[in-house]
Amino acid sequence: METADFVVQISVSEDFAKTPAQRLQIATRIANQLVGANAKAAGITKGTNFRPKAGSAGAATAVPGSRPTSVAAAATPTPAPGQPASPATLVVAVGAPSLVGGNVQVPVRISGSASAPYAGFSVHLRWDKAVFTYSSANSTGAVLASPFCPSPTVDSDGGGVTYACTSTAGSVTTTGLLATIVLAPAAAGCSPLHLFTFGAPDGGDARSGTYTVDAATSEPQAVQYADGSASVGGQVC
Repeated sequence: METADFVVQISVSEDFAKTPAQRLQIATRIANQLVGANAKAAGITKGTNFRPKAGSAGAATAVPGSRPTSVAAAATPTPAPGQPASPATLVVAVGAPSLVGGNVQVPVRISGSASAPYAGFSVHLRWDKAVFTYSSANSTGAVLASPFCPSPTVDSDGGGVTYACTSTAGSVTTTGLLATIVLAPAAAGCSPLHLFTFGAPDGGDARSGTYTVDAATSEPQAVQYADGSASVGGQVC
């Protein structure tokens, strides 16, 4: 049987999913559905391997197949701040800092149990900009499988960053490390480390809050929060 390579490109509007992590999760789920019940009608071979398109936060590509296909994605909008998707059984917490190479590494961890599996997260960490400046963020050793993490967004005042990732290899219920935020000392001192909340009390939304992403709905899950602190020497203070 003669076949030809093709590319499926799925775009998810910000009207339906505000964060890159949510848009990628929706796009990947729709792509994988094409090789399920609709595979025959779509002319797509089962077992097609979908993966994130390089440099894209809201698309998925697939190779091989039999013909070009275009899919428009639609999804239920995320809930309003203060009305997350599931009961708060997970805790997102700032862990103990450490000093590595002159910078302070701040782990952000997740504990508790999920009422529904999660497939991504968004972390918005705030600090005292007189004490620290942002250096980098990473998901090395984190619980998400094969995470895709768009470039972090640094707060305009220099006192915070939003870092979001989504799994490209399925959902998880695992607890452990979500991400590591690396801060560069700006002056001697101690800084509180605050997780900007989704909904009350901080009023964060899908762009600015801290939350996990429900694997089934791609909506924010309710979480509880535990803040921390760090000195320029990498100690809790």
